[in-house]
Amino acid sequence: MHVSTADAAKIFAKLKMQPKPSTHHVAGWFVVDGKRVLAAHYSHGTKGMSGRVAHLFRKSLQVNPAEFTSLVKCPLSREGYVALLRERGVIA
Repeated sequence: MHVSTADAAKIFAKLKMQPKPSTHHVAGWFVVDGKRVLAAHYSHGTKGMSGRVAHLFRKSLQVNPAEFTSLVKCPLSREGYVALLRERGVIA
């Protein structure tokens, strides 16, 4: 699986990730109802992510490969993502 930094930025924007201070990465918190639910980050570079790095980025968002593809290609909205995390018990 290959994920470009543009795709990662699109996911961050779609999920409305709140910025988290970081010098080497673009980092953010996924916040629901004022509570930090999970953290994710990706590198500033232009090469994108492949292999293990893309896998770890996907896992930090707590989605399976099909759901991750839905995040990248836009069918899965922020509301759908929140519902998915509630279903899994990540969000109370």
